[in-house]
Amino acid sequence: MKWLYAVLAMVVFAVLVPVTYVACWHTIILERETVVHLQVVELQRGQSVVVRISGLSGHSALSVKRITSHVENGTIIVIVHLFSLPGQGTSGNFQYDVPVPESVNEIRFGQKNELIWQRKSGPASGPPSSGKGSLEH
Repeated sequence: MKWLYAVLAMVVFAVLVPVTYVACWHTIILERETVVHLQVVELQRGQSVVVRISGLSGHSALSVKRITSHVENGTIIVIVHLFSLPGQGTSGNFQYDVPVPESVNEIRFGQKNELIWQRKSGPASGPPSSGKGSLEH
């Protein structure tokens, strides 16, 4: 009978460890093509520029775990981490305000580094704009 309990304990352990790993620690990176209603809006806060990025993950079974960003060669790269343990208070919606220092000229999204915002670098060559860098994708 003890061997049955030992086998049962091993089976439970073998199932729970991978499920717990995937649910709690494994994340998926959200890419631009799977964001629904991506909005990128440039906000002026005094002398500073802040870019607000918002949208909804197209992965319906995944929730936003965290959002990170880092600067690389004059570019801010924003990464939205998703995980598969939806619970109370979690969702696929996200909103992230990115302060943009003068040394940064663009913001890119996801591991594919897709361009989502670029600082105006002089007069526009196309039709006049409102002066705000607002994009809806």
